[in-house]
Amino acid sequence: SELMERATRGIVGTEQRIGPLPRGRYEVRAFAEDGRTASRAVRPAPDTLWPMNVGHWMCGILLSATAGTQAPAEPDTRGVFVRPSGAGSTSFVPWEGEVTAQRELVRLTRAGGGDLVFAPGDYELERGLMLAGARDIRIAGSGAGTTRLHFAAGPEQRPTLLADVAPGAKTILVSGADALEPRRAYQLYRSDLRGDRILEFRVASVDGETVTLAAPARYMGHVEEIPAGSVVVEVINAFVVWESERITIERLEIDGVGRGDVHGHTTFCGVYAVGDYEVGELPTTSGLTVRDCRIHNLMGRGVCVYGMKDIDVSGNHIHAIDAQAIEIDHFSRGRVEENTIVDARAGVALDDAYDTVVRGNTVRDCPAGVALVKHFETPGFNVGNAVESNLIVDCEIGVKVQEGIRGNRITGNTFSGIAADRWIRQDGDANETEGNAALEGG
Repeated sequence: SELMERATRGIVGTEQRIGPLPRGRYEVRAFAEDGRTASRAVRPAPDTLWPMNVGHWMCGILLSATAGTQAPAEPDTRGVFVRPSGAGSTSFVPWEGEVTAQRELVRLTRAGGGDLVFAPGDYELERGLMLAGARDIRIAGSGAGTTRLHFAAGPEQRPTLLADVAPGAKTILVSGADALEPRRAYQLYRSDLRGDRILEFRVASVDGETVTLAAPARYMGHVEEIPAGSVVVEVINAFVVWESERITIERLEIDGVGRGDVHGHTTFCGVYAVGDYEVGELPTTSGLTVRDCRIHNLMGRGVCVYGMKDIDVSGNHIHAIDAQAIEIDHFSRGRVEENTIVDARAGVALDDAYDTVVRGNTVRDCPAGVALVKHFETPGFNVGNAVESNLIVDCEIGVKVQEGIRGNRITGNTFSGIAADRWIRQDGDANETEGNAALEGG
């Protein structure tokens, strides 16, 4: 038949058989990893075992209502297509929760790379997905409008500290500790939930109100005390890319569903990537691409990258982000191009970045369209960045440059709905600012 010929054309797959099926009229639907579908009505003979080829296509069989036959509920066709590097065929793994994708990502990591493609559908994330030490992996959806990954609902109440935490503490006392899970990561925030996290920790075990930490408590550089009353916040990011290279995430919808009640730096993010880097040194971890995704409703950042080079964030639609939509953070280099960003704390933030290009983006309704920020006075960073040919609309400040940042280009940008004296805020003429203009008629 035409359907089966289309479904199996040019692939090497694993054949599975289903049935025998009850008498009745059926509809066969084939779903491709690129979002294409095909269908055909059939009436199989009794006791027929129907073949399904699992390759680039995944087939589902649905029963249509006929006289004397009750139609069952439509089957769950969610799952992931997996093709390890060097493999001649693609396998389809039915969805059993996020453990399905996480298990296959580990398998691809061990295989040295490959593809993982989500079939069309809606996928709930309890903890998020992680790549660690991976190389050459592509994670894709069947299209941002057809493949949605979303956070599960968060806890109704937040556990809180019952006592101060001293540096090096191996245990902490927590009210509501029974909500904490062993091996899971958490963060502590001040009782008013303002500011950055004041402790990161992973749970080893829980005994009543006593939580044993996987490693002794380590004060962060900005922290002077961790007082009783501090609030425990779970760590959940749709994707964590940890010391991994040549990773691509594309054609997905990532929906944070507004989960969380803190302005997250490293939690409640869409993509959070960290290379193997040292403070003040050029990054050695290379290759992260996030493209053609729809990322929204996040309390953390949309895409956040630390200590990597050869970063490509392009063609995404990012909106309703409580933190920065895109942040190229400490000692990173890359390209941010042709994204549409609406309603974020900052559209694009370059924080101790270098030689990074921000070009051709549309940024709207943000306190800052683009922000250049520094935390370290390290030679070779916060220079060589180019903010050019962007359209920045209805932002409080178009391009905001922290005092002391010099040697960057802010050129050829177009502004609308922003007073001319707020197009670019910087320290004198520390950075080149040629060719910027108001939108005609805007």
